[in-house]
Amino acid sequence: MQLAALLAADSGDQSVNILSPNLTLVIEVVAFLVLLALLSKFVYPPIIATADLRQREIDAAHRDAEADRLEIVALGQQVEQLLDVAREEARQEVGAAQRQSAKVAESARREGRQRAEAEVRHARQEIRVERERASAELRQDVVTLATAVVSSLGGKALDSKAVRQAVDEAVR
Repeated sequence: MQLAALLAADSGDQSVNILSPNLTLVIEVVAFLVLLALLSKFVYPPIIATADLRQREIDAAHRDAEADRLEIVALGQQVEQLLDVAREEARQEVGAAQRQSAKVAESARREGRQRAEAEVRHARQEIRVERERASAELRQDVVTLATAVVSSLGGKALDSKAVRQAVDEAVR
């Protein structure tokens, strides 16, 4: 309707004022207010309630996420502390194992040295016993040889040639 009034005004009718309030404007304002009241009463409250609920859920999710993040940080620190303790225990155990290994190696060296020394002492003793036995046998053989030589000479004069012959015969 206003468009028709504008067109009529352009055609030469200068009496129509576009800014003057008329019934159409009042009806539009009333319709707008009724629509606004209906929207405020029936449409906006569920939308606002849904938006508020969603916002509360988002806020709760943020709080939960922050609590989870703090818990993860705390757990990470606990894990790091446990790892530090485990590393220190491992270092101590490795050190103890190395010390024990050194003790065992030293004990084995000492035991090996003692065994070697005992074997050397035993071998020396066996050599001494064998030397004494060989010396005793040699004395016995010399006595036997001397007796054989003296008996084969039987009263002859002792010259070097006769002694050599007697020794040779006794040895055979």
